[in-house]
Amino acid sequence: MSKRIVSRFVIIGFAALFSLGIAQQYPQNVSAQAATETITGTIAYVVGNDTTGDQIWFIEPDGSNNRKIYSTGVPDPYEVDFMTSLAWRPDTGELVFTSNHEEYCSWYNYDVYAILPDGSGYRRVTNGPACAALASYPQGSVTLNTEGLYGYQVYVQGAPTLKFVYGSTLTFDHVADLGNGVQPIAIVAGLYRSMGGWVDVKAGQSVTGEAYPYTGYSDQLGAYNPVWQRDGSRVGYSFGCADLRGVADHAPAGDSGQPLFDATSVSPCLMDWGPTAGTADNILYFTPVGDAGIYLTTENGGAGTRVVEMQGFDQVFDLQYLPDASGFLFTYVHFSLETGTSSDVFRYDFQSDTITQLTFLNDDEYARDFSISPDGQHIVFERAAGWTGASDLWMMGIDGSNPHLLVAGGAHPTWSKGAIQLPTTYKLFLPLVKK
Repeated sequence: MSKRIVSRFVIIGFAALFSLGIAQQYPQNVSAQAATETITGTIAYVVGNDTTGDQIWFIEPDGSNNRKIYSTGVPDPYEVDFMTSLAWRPDTGELVFTSNHEEYCSWYNYDVYAILPDGSGYRRVTNGPACAALASYPQGSVTLNTEGLYGYQVYVQGAPTLKFVYGSTLTFDHVADLGNGVQPIAIVAGLYRSMGGWVDVKAGQSVTGEAYPYTGYSDQLGAYNPVWQRDGSRVGYSFGCADLRGVADHAPAGDSGQPLFDATSVSPCLMDWGPTAGTADNILYFTPVGDAGIYLTTENGGAGTRVVEMQGFDQVFDLQYLPDASGFLFTYVHFSLETGTSSDVFRYDFQSDTITQLTFLNDDEYARDFSISPDGQHIVFERAAGWTGASDLWMMGIDGSNPHLLVAGGAHPTWSKGAIQLPTTYKLFLPLVKK
């Protein structure tokens, strides 16, 4: 298969040229342009201002029934907590999202969480349980040697919160014994955290350990860009840009999953699992360093084959298989003398080994996260005036046709594969006994 260098490829076919609307901070219903067909599925998305987003909303593809479903409800006086991605389970019975709103009681700064489509059933998927459930586990005490860590924060998995280091030792009381052997220690400095050792928490006992000083900073301790395996049994995610991992949907307490393949030679920042029976073990991923580009591999299959070549440190915001696995879409930051720097939506076709540009945004206009309709005929995507910050959600045909605003002030869309499955409510009727 011949390779294509994204920054120099030939544009194939026709795509509509359109300009960016002004992003707004709060969701506003916008009537979609008249449609001649019924588009199935429900779009979930994140709402927030340009620095924080902690609400999940649902909207139908025609712009109707825009409604708030869930909010983390965690106080955020400094506006630093936000969700970074959403993903529907294939059977539409659950929704996962990544957020840092519980980073004070996890060794990750971002974890994967799950809710049911009515906003109930909140739980933590990676490094469970959620903060509120830790108290229900057997408890122990941990004292760490923190020599050389003055001024840092330290967290022991299972502890109710992280703590600042002011001396040579640090004691954590009421640490949950998660029953899975040793529990990790994280060293935290603002937005950055790094592994700091392990300790075996013992219920009803006091144990000692050592928190290792930093040798350098890293923000790799976190789960980003979650995707579901086709059968809904696992969630895959990017461990920073250091690794790709898969974790069971209902993993044991304290579990963060296992690497999907040896990523020593690459730095995978996001992924997607194959959507069909024949591609269920396939993994698409993007790496920005070394031989940068989009790769195709299988679980335990090594780095795999580069199908889209890019320049070192190029940026891909998102990638997703087409529902029939004939190709995939991706949003890519590129530069041209005519339009400057922008990010657009592109389509790659496996059979023809060709890339088609679907949007043509102006300088400093960015298509970022997106999701494809279950029939593969439409796409909803973030449209923004910068790499970060507020965005609106736009819809268009899979060929770039009929672009229109769906909702203002939305981010991180995910399109369900069918009608959402609300949890069943059971009612118990007791006979009346008259005395």
